This record gives sequence, structure tokens and C-alpha cells, in this order.
Amino acid sequence: MENSVPLLISDFDGDSKFFCYLDSHISSYVFWFGYYSRDQFLFLKSILRPDMVFFDIGANEGEHSIFVAKYVPNGQIYSFEPFPPIRLRLLENIRVNNFSNISVLDFGLSDTLKTMPLFGADSRAQDGAKNDGQSTLFSRSGVSKELGSIQLKTLDDFVANQKITKIDLMKIDVEGAELFVLRGG
Repeated sequence: MENSVPLLISDFDGDSKFFCYLDSHISSYVFWFGYYSRDQFLFLKSILRPDMVFFDIGANEGEHSIFVAKYVPNGQIYSFEPFPPIRLRLLENIRVNNFSNISVLDFGLSDTLKTMPLFGADSRAQDGAKNDGQSTLFSRSGVSKELGSIQLKTLDDFVANQKITKIDLMKIDVEGAELFVLRGG
């Protein structure tokens, strides 16, 4: 992950703030177009309630977490992002918005407790940006650069240990490991 200088926008979804890195696939879209996940947000706006519990599994820089936190002020967001450089960007986006209803978890979710290597893109995306959110547990052509290892836990164990009594919504974007997340729950 390269160190580019972030640009802070203060009109993400109207009045939220978001640090945008123009060399980042996701946040460059947020900078230029307002959202990366616009259609998902249109749907979420219609169903979110102030006291919901939202799991953002594969939180990346926090686009979903920041968006949802605004609409669930009495609820809780659990943002799972195991890749340290991206997690730091997520934490900065939470800090600049003063959200206290987001908990950031430094591990991923799967079907068993284990540690696995994380692989990233070998080169930049077609738009010239680095897509570090494309990192995956599964090496393949074009995504084989080892980024380090991450810890994985199960959804069931996390929920039991935290004594979470409900999950209203989950967004799962973990680059091919979605079924493993669901098997762990």
C-alpha cells in the first residue's frame, strides 16, 4: 500500500467526512462520484432504523460503516478489517466523524479459528489505482503478492464472546471467503 496524501471530503452522504486516497480504488470513487456503493446505500436508507446492529465484514476503508453509523445512532456497527494499512484508514474515517457506535475488529471471520496468509494484487487496477480491498485468502493469477498473515475467528464465537443478542444486517465482502464466514455462523 502506498502512502498517498488523503483528501478529506466533508460531504460524504450529505454531511459525513471521508478521507479519500486518489491512489485507492474505493476512496477515489468516493472522491470523484460521491459513493462507491451507491445502489446498496439507496436500499439501506430505506430499511435502516436507529437501533440496528450492523456487521461490516470486510470493512475496507469504512464506506459502509461510516454510512450506516449515521443512520443507526442508537445501534452498533462491528467493522471487521484484518489488513492493518486499510484498518488504519477505517479508524481515521471513524475518528474524523466522531462516531462512537463503531467497533473495529482486527481479525477476519471464517469457519474455524486459524491464521492464514493474505494475498494482494500484483499490480494496479485498470483505472491506475491500487485495490488493496481486493486482498484475499486465495492466491490466484494477478493476486499473489503475500501481504502477511491474518487471524480468523468464527462469527458464532465472536457473537457468543461479545454477548451480542441480535444482528439486524450484515455486509460481507471478503473476496471469495463469504461462504466460510457464513459456515462459521
